[in-house]
Amino acid sequence: MSRIRLSAMAVAALLATASCGLFSTGAPSDMTVDRSGYRYADLSGQDLRLMDLVGRDLTGSNLVESDLRGVDLSGAVLDRASLVDADLTGAVLAGVQAFGVDLSGVLASGVDLSGANLRDATLLYADLRDSSLRETNLDGAFLGGADLRGADLHGASLIVSNLIGADLSGVDLGHATFRGDYVAITGEPSNFFEARQMVATFDGAELGGASLNGLDLRGTSMVRASLRGASLVGAILDGADLTNASLEEADLGAISLNGVNLTGAQLSGALLAETDLNEVRGWKVSLAGVNLAGGRFVLMDFAELDLSGADLSGADLTGTVLNGTDLSGADLSATSSQGADLADANLSNADLSGANFSGALFHDADLTRASVEGTNFAGADLRGAILVGISGQPSYLEGTTLNADAFGELLANSRLDPQLLAGIGYAGEDLRGQDFSGQDLSDQVFYGADLRGVDLTEAILHRVDLRGADLRGAIIIDADFEDALLAKADLRQTTVERSSFFRADLKSADLSGATLRTAMLRKSDMRGVNLAGTALDGVNLISSVLDGLDFSAVEFSNVSLYFTVLPGVDFSGRDLGDIDLRRADLSTAILDRTDLSRASWDEYTVWPPDFEPAAYPPNW
Repeated sequence: MSRIRLSAMAVAALLATASCGLFSTGAPSDMTVDRSGYRYADLSGQDLRLMDLVGRDLTGSNLVESDLRGVDLSGAVLDRASLVDADLTGAVLAGVQAFGVDLSGVLASGVDLSGANLRDATLLYADLRDSSLRETNLDGAFLGGADLRGADLHGASLIVSNLIGADLSGVDLGHATFRGDYVAITGEPSNFFEARQMVATFDGAELGGASLNGLDLRGTSMVRASLRGASLVGAILDGADLTNASLEEADLGAISLNGVNLTGAQLSGALLAETDLNEVRGWKVSLAGVNLAGGRFVLMDFAELDLSGADLSGADLTGTVLNGTDLSGADLSATSSQGADLADANLSNADLSGANFSGALFHDADLTRASVEGTNFAGADLRGAILVGISGQPSYLEGTTLNADAFGELLANSRLDPQLLAGIGYAGEDLRGQDFSGQDLSDQVFYGADLRGVDLTEAILHRVDLRGADLRGAIIIDADFEDALLAKADLRQTTVERSSFFRADLKSADLSGATLRTAMLRKSDMRGVNLAGTALDGVNLISSVLDGLDFSAVEFSNVSLYFTVLPGVDFSGRDLGDIDLRRADLSTAILDRTDLSRASWDEYTVWPPDFEPAAYPPNW
């Protein structure tokens, strides 16, 4: 750093000649220069070590590369002054007023800045090691790349401050403030007056071993920040962005991370016991060997998460998305994992004993040599799952969906009670042409089964699972499918007569070319059903869910849509015959050139805006 050395007497003489124009031309034209010789003075490169600057007004002064080592600036005013690359080693700046000051590149290790006002200051790459920043106002300050190792930030305020790339290794931040309301002070213009995110920014900051216990860091950005070994016990990081952050061996006990983004974050060996991770977002996060015992992970979305060897015992994984996750050797004993998505997950050698996986998805998951003693798999989807060498006896398998291979692997478990298989039924089985007429098949599982040509005449199929089943050509006469699951079932070209599908789930089923005569589908869910070329004769669709269905190629005859909501349904150019539209909601239906000449409706029927049914057929 180049410096011009002048004696104290020379500097004093320089200041004494203020009226002779030896001041910075950077002073505003409408500003009267302070005759004391300090406001807007050009002191760049000067040796000021012997100057008495206590309480002096140096507003707007140019102190670039000046030598201020050991100088006492207590109570001085440095608003908008520039001290770029100045040497402040050992200086005292306690209580200075330095709004908007530029301290970029300063050497200020060990400096006392306690109680100073550095609001909106620039401290780019400043050396502040071991400095005292107790009760210092750093709101809106830019500390990018600053070295704050060993600094004392007790009671400091850093609201809206920017700490991108700053080094805060080992610093105790537990008593600093990083979040809150930010209001511009009258008479003190601020670039942050309209700031909307009232939090500090730690992108790329070095916080290894730092203490952030109990801090409110909601919404904070810590992208690529290093927090290895840091302590964040009880901290609140809801909504924070920790993308690609390093949190290895960090203590995150009892921390709140609701809605946090942990995409690419590294948490190997971190302690997250009793941590709330509700609705966490992330992808390719590493949590290998992490302690998550008793944590809450409800609705967490972690695709391809690395949890190999992790301790998740007793954790709440309800509805969690962990597809493709590496859980090999992990402890998931006694977890609540209802409805969790573990498709393609690696659970080899994992401990699942006593866990509740009811309704969970294990499609193509690897459970090789997993322990399933007392595990609840009721209603779980284990199609394609690898169950080779599993040990222990599950507590429930009722309603579980298996393909032939997985079923065989379950049977190979010598300890398995045959009664546990009663609820599994015929999932994936080839049952073509079978005669089930008159049988009570309630609660049976035919998931993905081949049922082409089967006879279901007068069969009772309450709550039966026919999801994805092939029912083409089946004989369905006087059958009862109340509360049945028929999502994605194939009923193409099938004839259904006098049968009930009350409250049945038919989402995305294929009924193209099918004929339904005198069928009752009241309160059924038909979203996404393919009705191309379907004939509906005497069909009751009262209160059914028909969102967005395409009726453009449907043949109607005596169909009842009484009290039915028809959002976005397209009836364009269709002759609806003697359809019953009483109390139906057609407010968003498409009725372009629709023939309603034989339809019935009442004063409670809701039509699209500006639609007058009386003006339509037979005169359109």
